[in-house]
Amino acid sequence: MFCGQFRHGRSIERAYGNGCGAEGALRSTVVTVYVPSGIVVAADSRVVGARTQQRQVEGQTGSIEHRFMATDHAYRITELQDLPVGIGTYDMAVLWNEPVGVHIRRFEEAGLAPGDDVASVPPKLVSYFLQRRPGQPVGFLVTGHRHEGKLPAPYVYACQIVHQTEPQRVNVDQQGNIQYGVLRGGDTQVINRLIVADALAPF
Repeated sequence: MFCGQFRHGRSIERAYGNGCGAEGALRSTVVTVYVPSGIVVAADSRVVGARTQQRQVEGQTGSIEHRFMATDHAYRITELQDLPVGIGTYDMAVLWNEPVGVHIRRFEEAGLAPGDDVASVPPKLVSYFLQRRPGQPVGFLVTGHRHEGKLPAPYVYACQIVHQTEPQRVNVDQQGNIQYGVLRGGDTQVINRLIVADALAPF
């Protein structure tokens, strides 16, 4: 699901709002910049968790969210070994006590076949996680190039296991024309404050 539209940028938010989601969930952030000269995927190495407590004050019940740093050494960008495809992950950073990157490597071994490319990876990636880790809110930005004619065409896909299981190519308009901009996913509150639509380059 997309919201927080900017002139040249998009912010992926979870359908359950701006909080950290499930109790104790370990959250992460990823940013993709796609411009005429190439695609850059970046992610912070910090993983943030949250716990919510219910409290009553003067007869009214409210919730207080406590955030905590889980680690400063998480890596959430994976380059597939046999394909020129990069995958950035956001939202849940740990699944079943293992980093999401470990599961992506297993997907690469078991879920891909000769002839796959950046366009075929996203649906296979979603299917793999839905079969093995259903209900886990982990999102992916899948990027790469594919030869179409004489020049390689850029591809940027967004998908999320719970709220966006149909991968969406986000760097084209409704007519199929290439678009450029900034895409961010996960815990985007700080990043959104740093990005001002009028200051983005007019690609």
